Amino acid sequence: GFATGPALAARRPPIVLGTVQFMHARITGRKVTVVGTGYVGMSIAVLLAQRNRVTALDIDVNKVAMINQRLSPIA
Repeated sequence: GFATGPALAARRPPIVLGTVQFMHARITGRKVTVVGTGYVGMSIAVLLAQRNRVTALDIDVNKVAMINQRLSPIA
């Protein structure tokens, strides 16, 4: 299980994006990896990138190329 109170703050458990369970009220200054750059993955990645360092992973090389060119892979 997850710790609560001061133990939670000290341990800082990982944030699971697949179930969108955020363990902290504010998610800032973290390194976050989002797997999948579809509608949900890109939306979460862009939102979290406002205050975090985000890496987005995808198996579609065309999507990766578009993201690296700062283009949206979502039509």
